[in-house]
Formats: sequence, C-alpha cells, structure tokens
Amino acid sequence: MAVIKRLWVAEKPLVAKALVKTLCRVNGVTPKHEKGFTRLSNGEAIVPLWGHMIEPAKPGTYVQAKGEKQSDNYFDYLPIVPEPFIFVPKKERTKEGKEVEGKQIKVVEKLAKQAKVIVNACDIDREGQLIFDELIQFFGMDPAAANFQRVVINSMTDQDLANAVQTLEQNGQPKWVNIRYAAQTRQAMDWLLGMNASMAMQQLTGVRTMSVGRVQTPVLAMVVNRDLEIEHFKPTDYYTPVIQLENGATLRWQERLNCQAQSQSGSIDSKGRILDLKLAQGMLKAMQNGQTGIVQQCEEKVVNTHAPLPFSMGSLQTFVAKQYDLNVSEISAAAKSLYENHQAITYIGTDCEYYPESLHAQAPELISKISRLMPEQCAQVQLELKSRAFNDEKLDEHYALAPTLKAPDISSLSKAEAAVYEAICKRFIAQFYPPHIAKKAALSIHFGDDHFRANAQEVVQKGWRALYQDQTDEPEQDNDEAEDTGNTLSKLMTFAQGECVKAVGGKIQKGTTSAPQRYTEGTLIEDMKNASKFARSEQERAMLKESIGIGTSRTRDVVISNLINRQFLERKKKKGRRRDELYSTDLARQLIGRLPAWLTDVATTARWEMILASIAKGEAQPDAALKMQQVYVCQVVDRIKAQQKVAA
Repeated sequence: MAVIKRLWVAEKPLVAKALVKTLCRVNGVTPKHEKGFTRLSNGEAIVPLWGHMIEPAKPGTYVQAKGEKQSDNYFDYLPIVPEPFIFVPKKERTKEGKEVEGKQIKVVEKLAKQAKVIVNACDIDREGQLIFDELIQFFGMDPAAANFQRVVINSMTDQDLANAVQTLEQNGQPKWVNIRYAAQTRQAMDWLLGMNASMAMQQLTGVRTMSVGRVQTPVLAMVVNRDLEIEHFKPTDYYTPVIQLENGATLRWQERLNCQAQSQSGSIDSKGRILDLKLAQGMLKAMQNGQTGIVQQCEEKVVNTHAPLPFSMGSLQTFVAKQYDLNVSEISAAAKSLYENHQAITYIGTDCEYYPESLHAQAPELISKISRLMPEQCAQVQLELKSRAFNDEKLDEHYALAPTLKAPDISSLSKAEAAVYEAICKRFIAQFYPPHIAKKAALSIHFGDDHFRANAQEVVQKGWRALYQDQTDEPEQDNDEAEDTGNTLSKLMTFAQGECVKAVGGKIQKGTTSAPQRYTEGTLIEDMKNASKFARSEQERAMLKESIGIGTSRTRDVVISNLINRQFLERKKKKGRRRDELYSTDLARQLIGRLPAWLTDVATTARWEMILASIAKGEAQPDAALKMQQVYVCQVVDRIKAQQKVAA
C-alpha cells in the first residue's frame, strides 16, 4: 500500500481542482488524475468531498437499538435522546436521481489511512470544520492529532491560494477544536428538537408533513404573524398639528406630556398619534387665542457619521436585495460565483463585518485594481485613513467580504454578479473616505403639555455618502423629520432656551396608518439578523443586540428555501417589482397555530445561537449546552403530548 506524504481534503470538487493547480505551481510537480482523487508527483494527493459525507442516523435506528418495537404511534417512544449519536454514510445520487451507496467516502477513507499528514481544506466556518472533523472521527481517527493540519482559505485567487498552502496551521489548535465543538453541538441540538418536535406534532395533528426546527420554526412564525397582522389590519386616520412661528420656522406636534386621560379615552393611541380631530383642533385654537409656548431646547451640533461597516453575507443580502431589486437566491448564487468562479471576492460564508488590520496594508494595490472599474470613486480615496473596520479584536474565524486582487471583466458578469461586486467594492472604498459631516439643529417648544419640535441640517462634507448618490445606506428618516424641509439652521437658532414664543399660523395634517409590508427574502433575513426586535423586555433586548440573530450567513437563505420547498411559504410577484413577496400557506398557519408560543420564539433561538458562539470562542462548555437542550426537548414533547390529552 503506497504511503501518501500529505493528503489535502477539500470540501467540494471545485476547491480540490484549484488546490491541484496551486500545489503543482508552487511545488513544481505534475498531477495524475485517478478515480475520485488526484495524485501529485511529490507523493501528495488531493481528494474532494461532496459536503457532508455522513449524517446522524434516523430515529428508528435508536428505537431498534433499545430493543423497542417501532409503532405507528410516535408518542410510544418519544422523546428520543441519543447517547451517543450514531452516524451513517450519506447516500449518493446517480444522474437518474437514484440513491445508491456512497463510493467517494470509501475513496477518502482509504487515502486517509495511507496518509502521513492530512490537511483540512474545507471551508473555514463552523460547518466546514464539522464536515472534515466528523468524517475523520467516523474513520476512527483524531482530527486534533499532530498529523492533522489546517489550511485557511479566505480567497480563491492564485496568489492567495499559494500563500495559504504555504502557511498551514494545526487542525488541533484550540481555535479549530472549539469551532468543531460548537458545530457538533449545533448539529445535535437541531436533531434533538427537529426530530422529536416534528414527530410529536405529526402525531398530534395527523399531518405527516409537519416539520419543526430550531431555526426554521421561529422564521416561519415571523412570516405567519406578519401575514396575520396585515390581514387583520384596519387603517386609522390620525392628525398632526403643524404650527409656524413669526420667523417662518415650522414645528410639528410630537407628544402630549401627562396624556394618560387621552390615552385611556382613545384620543391618543399607543404610538402617540392623535386619533381625535377635535383634540388636534383644540391645540391650534388655544394658540390662536394667545397661548404662549416656552422654548425647551435650541441646540446646534456638528455630527460626524463614519462609513458603514463592510458586509457580512447577511448584510450584503439585505442591502443588495433592497438597492438592486434582486431576490436573495440570486444574490447568494452571484456571490458564490464571484468567489468560486471569478475569484473576485473573499470567502462568502462570513458573519463578520470587520477586516484584519493587515488588509489595510494591501489597500493601495486593491484600490488600484478596482480603479479600472470605478475610476471616479477611487480617485477620491484617502489611503492614509484607517476606519474602525480594520480591527483584529473584532474578527472571528473569517472576516468581512472584500474584493481581491483579481478584478473581473465586468462584461463577463451577470446583472446579479455585477450588482454584488459593485456593492462589495463600494463598501471597501468607503473605508477610505472621510466621514459625512453635517450641522444639525433642533428646536423644541412646549405649549402647555404639548411638545412641538423642528429639525434642520446642513451638509458640511459629503464624505463617504458621495459614493451612494441615489442609494439609502442607512434607515430612512421618519416622516416627521422628512417633512421639515422648509426649516434652516438660521431659522431655528434664533431662539434661546426659556424664551416665550407665539404661533402665527397653523394647520392640521391628516395621515392614515398603513399595514406593515409583507416580507421579502431580503427583509426576512434582515429580521433574522436583528433578533433584538423580538425581545420581550429591555433587558432581553440589550442582551440580544450582541447576538448575530438566528441562523448564520451560510444557512439563512437555505432555511427560507427549505420552507418554500416544504410548502410552508410561497413566493408571489408584486406588480412592477422583480423581488418576490413571501406568503405563508395554510399548512404553515396550521403548524404555527398548534405550536406553543415558546417554541416559535425568535428570542429563544437567538439565545441558543449566542451559546453556540460562546462555545466557538471557548467560553462555554458544549456538554452543558447539550444537557440544557435535552431537558428543553423533553419539555417540548411533554407539552405536545399534553395537548393530545386535552383534545381527547
């Protein structure tokens, strides 16, 4: 049996092919393609995987292992808590779509047992680490042993790959071991909840297509709840008094202090809007009769707004979907192609929005490459600037999306690829633009218990916003500020705190409440990232602001696709728009309607994600997290069983 000097294990054939090319060039060797792998003339070999080569066994395996008879009533043997989990090789599919016993896994196992050194060349996120480590463990080997190495591939360009294969790490470093622990814990948690809760709900409802998941169920609940909110929405008229002072300054009503009586009577709603026209008219009448206002605040300040952070995959999907009117599936496919086929951007499976400080030194060369495609934008960069984005302390196992030194031929890109590439390049360039500077003025006046306010601003320096002429890169202004267009700094700053003023004119602006917008894939991913929106208390909201939300950059679009494929969600075109809107189906509403609220809670899932992130950093123990999940799953099954008893 021939000994292999070093075996490189890639996550997919495309990466294996790139490694063959790079290793041949770097080492001056020749390749020989054999069945399922490539052998090099220096005694090394490269073998591709096809993603996960093994998978957790189905529930029936554990029932049989305990000597129990599998019945049609799932409640007879739920919950199932494997200790330990059993793994089996995944089936392969023929061109005709038929499932057959896997052959490639046997090739990999044979090569692994011939190799002196094995290099993990899978993706550098949690899932990539798991794909390699779980397979090596399945072969009865220790992936943290001294003969296992790790190559860190952040870019697929020839030069970056050459640098990567010459700077290997130990796969047994605590960093990589902790990432594996987090991935294995996530895998076990998903199986425990997904299998047990799905089977319990199938038994309860009699619908064998019922599916529950740690991430998918809260995401589905988000869409169902939004749809129900839209369907039950009833538009309501509201009224906003607007007054004018003698110098022409215009102020809008903001709130009534001590408004308990009006709130109880329904004159002012929970969001502080006036619903009673007579109440609004009464305010103006009081001013016409000479009511005096007292200036509470008259303030001017200079506001510096720095460039937004670079993109993670999630923030890229949200931004490009909104600005370029593309579906998330198109954006994900475009980003994948730019990374794998064009080698034009760095690793796409990232949740990080920061760059390594070392990347700042490469900026002149990167900007030079980009300038051929964006000459006007690059002409104004200030390379001496170092934005907050360059921060090693904020990095995880990978960093934010960035362009590489291999600028593509724009004419060869699809519309979606060009949009994604432009967005990533602009965001990188923005890190070398000065801040946007504006002078802002605020005038606040109380007429009795009624608070009126005016705002104005004057741009001093466009800074990085010059890159986004017609694009809104930050949340839109609310309507109140957007309508104060007639105000200027000079008008507002003529007053002094404590000064008495009178209104010389006024009007009532009528508005109508509108239903929330239906989710698109982009806005759904945005809410998946921002789990703090769904917090039930200020304490919980503060905690969840530190989380990455639910799911990861690698899985969020997959979760949505799975919900569509399982007929829980469906896409529908909105007239005049390319982006589809998402609608929940009857099956989805039946599922969410039967599930207890605590099982559909976004905040609960986000807390689990925070625990997984802590495990990946070595700050939490995987065994403790798994025990918590086991207890939780048993409670889930017990509560679902209790529903059957109540129904009976």
